[in-house]
Parts: sequence; structure tokens; C-alpha cells
Amino acid sequence: MKRTSTPIVLLATAGLVLTACGGDDDTAAEPAAADDTVNAPSDETADEMSDQVSDDGTTAESGSVAADVTTDDASATATTDAPTGTYEPGDIEFRTVNLLDQPVDVYVRTTGLLEGFEIRAGLAPGETSEFAAPPEGGALVITTADAGDPTCVVDCDHLIAVLTGYPEDGPVHTVVLYDDEYSGPSAMDLWEQPVERRDNGNEMPPADPAIAMAVVTAIAVSDADFGLRMSVDGTPGCVDPIDRDNILIGGNQTLPFDMTGVSSFSIHDNNDRECAEPSHGPFTFDAAAGERLHILLHGSAAGDLGAVLLPMTGDAPVGDDADSDGANAAGSGDRDLAIELMATEVSTTFGLDGDSSTCVAELIVDAIGPEVLLVDGRLVELDSLGDAAADATGAALVGSTEQCDVDPSVFGG
Repeated sequence: MKRTSTPIVLLATAGLVLTACGGDDDTAAEPAAADDTVNAPSDETADEMSDQVSDDGTTAESGSVAADVTTDDASATATTDAPTGTYEPGDIEFRTVNLLDQPVDVYVRTTGLLEGFEIRAGLAPGETSEFAAPPEGGALVITTADAGDPTCVVDCDHLIAVLTGYPEDGPVHTVVLYDDEYSGPSAMDLWEQPVERRDNGNEMPPADPAIAMAVVTAIAVSDADFGLRMSVDGTPGCVDPIDRDNILIGGNQTLPFDMTGVSSFSIHDNNDRECAEPSHGPFTFDAAAGERLHILLHGSAAGDLGAVLLPMTGDAPVGDDADSDGANAAGSGDRDLAIELMATEVSTTFGLDGDSSTCVAELIVDAIGPEVLLVDGRLVELDSLGDAAADATGAALVGSTEQCDVDPSVFGG
């Protein structure tokens, strides 16, 4: 499915409705051009919330998609010192989970004449960025914090990763930053919805409507050279990954587990073959049939071990709207997911911070309806919904200036 063109509706409608609200003069403002460009964010953008879970099982909200990672761009032909201010998002989205012990900056950059656009400055350890879609043929660029120059192609020690998405790897990527024992800060790219499957550890298994699934990734764990084991509440002994027996957690493996009915899990040393004495945990777990969660372990197996639980995009629990095959029907009406995706679009388009973009997104979703906005877990092409949706979006933007305390000037008013 083509990536949503939400910014078209937001920008065009903003120019129309804010004029209707009145201004300092009698001249009607021209509506923004209906094209696919978005304004480069000027402020720190929205957090896509993920759960960072401590050893005692409590959950703390933290901010908020071995990889083929390179630190050069073969398509680069030239660089420029300053971006022009806009870029056209492509169809492939990335989010970044920072499991390093230092903050990073996240950019997207163009191909050809290289320009970089800041998506998130100072992404702190334990935080997850919002989704960002680099321009077609461009890249997601991650640098050490405050290093600048995301367009660097020679002697670029500040670059942690430069990732280009390919159609066969699917439209959704979760990038896990970790400290490699030998090469330092590194990245592992997880493909949540691969189109072609090549038995690659970066590929996430498809959602199964019959089970709740967790994919455990321990690339960011140190002091676990011989692997780890996992147990879950309500089941004695250790649990094995789906369709695989006696496989230990660790390294660059991504192991799927059936977590149906599970409310907590614990991590054990590899020598604890019966999983009798947890080394870390219990950690809280919550997912329904048809959903997939990343369990991203990090820290030291010999010391403090943590876990980030991050829902994969596009999954929805099986419920009353499931079709006859058990899979969820299009237009699931998942309000929370619709708000999450819309908040990313609002933040990218208008440069609003996390709370403001979420507030505006709630108004838009409630005005149009999540059952209209979502198809297969993704936003529809909003400019295809007609005048009624455009009017509802415009009214929501006008209302947000009061309800969300948003300066009308960010919408062009």
C-alpha cells in the first residue's frame, strides 16, 4: 500500500480553515499547494511511546522499526551545507530505539545532492523515536548527539548508521542501536513487514491471529556469551521459541515466542536448564492474539538487565471485527493506533512537539473516525476521502488552537 499522503490534507485544509477563522486583515490567505512535500521539522518531534521495563516488573513510559548497515552512501554525488527546507517522504518508514549509553541525533537525507533533515535531536538512552520516511532513494542517518553534518561521506566518525530501505524488506523498519564489543556504536535493522522472505534474521515473522507473539532480540546485551533462557508465568520450566527447541537467546538472533495468556516473563542464565531461579525479572507483558511485540533486551546479563517492549506496527488483536479466517478486517477502528500514526504525520508536517501533535491527532481521528482512517493497520490516503474528511480535518485544526494550545501560525494562519 502506498504511504499515506496525510500532509496534503493537513496543509491544504489549514490554509483554508484558518482564513475562515479571521485574521488581522481582510485578505484571504492562499491555501498551501497540494503536493507531497512536508516542512522540515524545526523543533524536537513527537515521542512514539514504548514501554521500558525494569527488573522488578514495573513499567516506565519512555519516549516515543545483524543488519546490512553501512556508513557510506554509494548514491551520493554531492553535498550541500544547508537544506532547502522541504523534502518528499518516500514509502519506507524507520523508527530508532536507542539502547546505547549516549544520546544520538536522527536525520533523513536525500540522495544525489545530499541534504539532511533533523527528525530527532538528542534521542536519549532507552528512548524510541517517531517514525520517519526518508525521501525516495535517500537514507535514515543516525549520528552521535550534537555532531552535525548528516551529509558526511568521507571521514565520518560521527555517523553511527546510514540505512536505505528496499521495497522487498517492507515499508516498516525498527532500528536498534547497541554498543558492539569490537566496532562500538552499531545498528540492527528489523523489518516488521517484509515483502520477500529470505530466511534472514532481520525479518520479523508475520502476525498469527491465533497467538500473541513476542520476538526477543538481545543484540544489546553484554556478558552473555553463552546465551540466555526465558520463562513465563503459569508455565513451569523454560520456554522455547516457536518451532525451535533448545535455542538460547543471544547475539544477533531474533527469536519468536508464543506468549498467549502470558502476563510476565523472566530471564535466566544459560546454566539454569530448568529455569528455576530467574536472573532478571519478572518483566510485565501484555499482548492479545494477533499482536506482535518486540522484546529488546539490553544491559549486562551479569548486572542490570532491562527490556524495552515495543508493539510492532499494523498489528491488531483478534476481536469482533475479525474476518472468517481469523485475521482482522480492514478498517479495524483502532483509535490508539490511528492517533499514534496521525501524531507522526502532524509532527512531521508542522514541527509540533509530542504532546501537541498527539492532541491535534486525537482531534483529527475523532473527527473523521478510526474506522475510516485505518486500513490494514495503516492510514489511508486522506486526500482520497473527499471534502467531508477535509472539512473535518480543518475543523479539528481550528479547534486545536484552543484545545491543544497550538499557535495558529504553525498552520499558516
